[in-house]
Amino acid sequence: MRTFQSRAHFLIAAFLFLMVVAEDVAARSYYRTRLPRPTIRDIAYGSDPKQTINFWRCQQGANRPLLVYFAGSTRAGASKDHIRADVVKACLHAGINVAAVDTRMTYLKDGHEGILDAARALQHLRHHAEKLRFDPTKIAGYGNSAGGTVALWLAVHDDMAVPASKDPIATQSTRLSCAVAFNAPTTLLPDEMRRIAGDVVLNHGFIPRLFQVQSFEELNAPELSKWVRAFSPAEHIDRNDPPIGLNYRLSVVSLHGNFATVQAIQSPAFGEHLVERLKEARVIHYLNLYNQGRDNTLKPMIEFLQQHLTVKENEIMTRADVTGR
Repeated sequence: MRTFQSRAHFLIAAFLFLMVVAEDVAARSYYRTRLPRPTIRDIAYGSDPKQTINFWRCQQGANRPLLVYFAGSTRAGASKDHIRADVVKACLHAGINVAAVDTRMTYLKDGHEGILDAARALQHLRHHAEKLRFDPTKIAGYGNSAGGTVALWLAVHDDMAVPASKDPIATQSTRLSCAVAFNAPTTLLPDEMRRIAGDVVLNHGFIPRLFQVQSFEELNAPELSKWVRAFSPAEHIDRNDPPIGLNYRLSVVSLHGNFATVQAIQSPAFGEHLVERLKEARVIHYLNLYNQGRDNTLKPMIEFLQQHLTVKENEIMTRADVTGR
């Protein structure tokens, strides 16, 4: 009987895993084939060929807000070209410009310096706001998984501008008006991650690689732990932070309490952990737990952006407007 139950659990787990993989592959194919052509492609913000930005300009005129997408880790197949097509279309329709950023983190190069690339890209965009015709005072961050962590980190981190710098880009603010994250780990501290998502989360290799070590245990070393804490969004929350939107997929959350590694690092428990901190600091936020389909995440996201970027709807969005179907 025990053997039968073990086989049954294995088959259920395998079936659910294949469902997630199939959904992810289909989604990426959809986004890749339906993504609008950028107004400007591969804007360089650094000397590395991976430090580039795609930019989509809305048709509602100059001085409109900007949504900046930060790609995650390339081990997950992410790049700036994998920004959700429905988000781009809905934002452009609502009068919000869109930028998508690749960093050296995206390609697992130069460790946590890749995270700092995101701040540099944001400063580069602000410096060229007049040329790109958007409002530099109304910028939102957005990302999925590791990219979501970066967007949250920028939203809650103190401003990294250096007003006295001779580099005009470094003088620009890194603050955001709001941020939206999908399936993002909200802390990188090993003990906190284990407490939130279970031991299996430590099987994921991205975060050790991010800090150029081989294991999570090495991240507890004093010389590294200060950096890990510095890049953990949950460690920076205070009442001056901008509004935060959190979205986590509920499909295949767990089987008998055990998370698959990739599911663990994107666990909704990370969102709940951050919500506790946001409530304590009285920061405006929402937490949306969603199932396989993505349709129920787009509307609240766009409404959130419109509200906190002070955008008025110019037209009523329809499914055909947003998806092209």
